[in-house]
Amino acid sequence: MLKIKVETELSTHEPTADVGFVTWWTITVTRDPLGEEGAEIAVGSVRAATIHYGEVVDVAESLYDVLDADSGELEALSSVFFEEDWLRDEFEATGNGLFYVAEIDMPDVWRQRGADLAIVHRLSCTLAMGCSLLVLEPDEWSRKDQWGRMGFMPSNGDAGSFQFLNLTRDQPRVVSPARDDRFEILGPRNVPDEQDLD
Repeated sequence: MLKIKVETELSTHEPTADVGFVTWWTITVTRDPLGEEGAEIAVGSVRAATIHYGEVVDVAESLYDVLDADSGELEALSSVFFEEDWLRDEFEATGNGLFYVAEIDMPDVWRQRGADLAIVHRLSCTLAMGCSLLVLEPDEWSRKDQWGRMGFMPSNGDAGSFQFLNLTRDQPRVVSPARDDRFEILGPRNVPDEQDLD
């Protein structure tokens, strides 16, 4: 069984354009020891951020300034997903945050089993609760077919673009391995998806 451990750092100070409207998460993925005793085994890690754009609007700050102050990485999201400090209408999603998966570090042997899909699915149901979109960093484009089975869409047609998942709609689920030690994708109503990870 895989386990997801989450760490972050928050301040009690009022947020400003420079700090406080973006929460960064450090996520460690481990598995149970092979025997009854022993330490958990590291499987991979994820780096992610929640952009609290609803709170930015509430205090009349500039979302572009918030993203730019954090990093060039987040600033790149601004023109693609936001307009006038709010999510673009074309994404047809409600919510007050955007969850950005900035990096997935995981060996291919685990990705081939769909562990990366399962981890992002669990994050979408927990840390990303209340967010409108979950966005993958451009390097995940090489696995766009696998992410597409979960409902991810490209932000545009260009290779290497962001992929996003509308969290306000019913989404497929990724569940623990039932065969061949691979995670399986099930429909939102617990109906097995005909497209598996093969």
